[in-house]
Amino acid sequence: MTISIDGQEITQLETTGRTVGDILNEVRASLLDHGRMIVTIICDGQTVTPDQITETLAQPVEKYSSIDFQSADPNELLQNSLAACQEFMIAIRKDLAEVVDGFRQSRVQEAVKSMGPIFGLLNQMYQGAFGIFKLINRDPESVEFSWGTADQLFTGMVDQLRQIKQSLENNDYVQLADLLEYEMGTMLERWQELIDRMNTMVENADIE
Repeated sequence: MTISIDGQEITQLETTGRTVGDILNEVRASLLDHGRMIVTIICDGQTVTPDQITETLAQPVEKYSSIDFQSADPNELLQNSLAACQEFMIAIRKDLAEVVDGFRQSRVQEAVKSMGPIFGLLNQMYQGAFGIFKLINRDPESVEFSWGTADQLFTGMVDQLRQIKQSLENNDYVQLADLLEYEMGTMLERWQELIDRMNTMVENADIE
């Protein structure tokens, strides 16, 4: 089998009787002096998704013919993630305004169809923010605002999406438009505060 880092094969690793997780830990240790970290694992040409990671790490290395560990500079990754969060925010605000207008103007089918991309962008923004907290070793509960903590914002977003889904299922488009315009509008204002705060945290972060 072939094990590589950023496409460069490494041959000094002992693989017999070891799991993917064992190899990952060794690879991580080897990159510490180079100021890089593993961000993606590709097994037999397939990128391991977040929901697959636990199962994959427990698998014996011999299960795969090739494993490529892809790395990145932590500080560069932080800056890219932060920039992406801001881009997602801009796109969400634009799309949300159009969706609300669609519901207000009784263009229901068009508005409902446009909601899918918004949910996708919200998920990407959440994943990006959560990744930043992990990289700088900060607990979202420790980041406080006048309205609560970053962790409360995360959980509140899940609750709000649940309410939106229920309004959709009930075909209650008046309530849905109100939720999107007012409740989600407030939530996005808080998200912008969080992104601004994360910008400061990233600037002051000391990543090893």
